Amino acid sequence: MTRQILVVAPDRPEAHPSIGAALREARDGALIFIAAGTYAEQVVVDRSVTLSAEQGPGSVRICGGEQGSTLIVDAATVTLSALEFIGADEEAPILDVRRGEAVLDGCAIDGAGRMAVLAHESGTLAVRDCRIANRLGAGIVVTSAEGGVVEQTTFAEIGSSAVVVSERGRLTVNGCTIDRPVGNGIYVNRYGHADVEDCVIIGCGKPAVALEHNAGAQLARLRVSDGEGLDLYIATRAEVVVEDCDFSGSAGISVQIAGGSSPVLTECLIADPARVGVYVTGGARPRFERMQIEGAPVGIVADGASVLTFNEVDVLYAQRDAVVVSGGATAHFEGIVVEGSGDGVTASSGSEVHISGGVLKVSGAGVAVSGIAQLSLESSMLRACGASVVADASLTATDTEFSEEIVIRDRGRAVLHSCRMVSRAGEAVDLRDGEIALSGPMVPTARCEA
Repeated sequence: MTRQILVVAPDRPEAHPSIGAALREARDGALIFIAAGTYAEQVVVDRSVTLSAEQGPGSVRICGGEQGSTLIVDAATVTLSALEFIGADEEAPILDVRRGEAVLDGCAIDGAGRMAVLAHESGTLAVRDCRIANRLGAGIVVTSAEGGVVEQTTFAEIGSSAVVVSERGRLTVNGCTIDRPVGNGIYVNRYGHADVEDCVIIGCGKPAVALEHNAGAQLARLRVSDGEGLDLYIATRAEVVVEDCDFSGSAGISVQIAGGSSPVLTECLIADPARVGVYVTGGARPRFERMQIEGAPVGIVADGASVLTFNEVDVLYAQRDAVVVSGGATAHFEGIVVEGSGDGVTASSGSEVHISGGVLKVSGAGVAVSGIAQLSLESSMLRACGASVVADASLTATDTEFSEEIVIRDRGRAVLHSCRMVSRAGEAVDLRDGEIALSGPMVPTARCEA
């Protein structure tokens, strides 16, 4: 059967004068070419057709009225190619996908309303190589459980969040650029789920990626930079996996994990936040694998009865304390490297810290324990630094090397098993109103750290 081909061109007698007129004649599967020009129409597509700009991108503008959407999709499959859609209603989406799949290829959507694109009910999206702008509201909002894909698309001049996935919506975002939205780059809440890969998010006014309620996500090879706040906020009880992502230049905290979340972050880089690299609170239980945090005033902060596990983490160039654990939190570090100008790892306020295979080289105390906290060291090295144990706190060290004295005061307690002290002038232990227990000798070594 020959495919039906229709043409929209107001100045051609044999063509249709409007898009609506062509759609009324179109059968399922029709191809409708639209001549260059501006069309003041509100288009409802209720059959499976293709609308394409006859002369390619930038040649056709479809402008909606003061009320309602510019284009509504209510058909099995609607393909939109190289078209520009302009919206004027502050309440309605410019493109409203209610049923079926809307395939957008090389399109531009521009407006000033609540959202540029909405996929809801049973509507789905397949967006590729498009440009989305909306000066007042969101870019793309998906609440449909049917899923959708957005690829190689640029979001710019977004007045709130660039991508929102809510209700039970599902969306894959791949290879996109989100440039300086006023709100979030990607916001997933309720029971929504997002898979985000190979995207760049720049200069967000709110958290670049925010996951709340029971939202799930898989983030891979994401590059986030220069945000005014958080780079990544996780406060969800659903599964979240973050792999090979870079977060840099946050004006505050880079990554915050709260709300009982249990995400897994692997091979991520956090660089140069203005305040804190990673903040874990609110009973969260994250796991970190092969992480690097560099240039943060404070590398890691944990409180609020959280439990966090790090396997191979480097906290480098910390300007104050590298790791701060308090408020009943528990932290496990397997293979941690710390370098900085303050204290290395501090534990206070009833917290617990366990370090195995650590290498700490800082200007202050390698470990500082206070306020009924407990800290254990196993097979670790404190280079050019020692330890401080005060205020009813306790330190247990096994097979660990100290380069400076261990200060024990104000009812602090230390238990040392087969530890070593690098040769330096002065005493290995400064004990005042505390106690120490030795198992095996405190062996001096000949090596002296710089």
